[in-house]
Amino acid sequence: MFFTGSLPTEMGDMESLKNLFIENNQLVSQIPSEMGQLENLRDLRIFGNILTGDIPATFSNLVNLETFYMDSCQLRGGLTDDVVRNWVKLADFQAFGNNFAGRIPDAFGELENLSKLLCT
Repeated sequence: MFFTGSLPTEMGDMESLKNLFIENNQLVSQIPSEMGQLENLRDLRIFGNILTGDIPATFSNLVNLETFYMDSCQLRGGLTDDVVRNWVKLADFQAFGNNFAGRIPDAFGELENLSKLLCT
């Protein structure tokens, strides 16, 4: 069984949420910018869905993020240094299998806790 539909904007209201695993479903939508309000989020796994569009600029607010898997989602655009630079606790990042354009942000090199970076 899979969840279908879109990611609700109300997800941004879950202020105490620390882990969000919604991987390998059949969710078809853009990532709501409201998810950038989840400042306590430590582990975000949204891989294996059909999440089109760009990574919202509001994701720069996810300052406690330690793990972020967004592979195989059909995302496009790219990540900016302004967003990545604020992920100072990030240790594990996967973003392969998307339609990103441009370069890998230089800010990844500034993340002292980063131990795994998978981008293709």
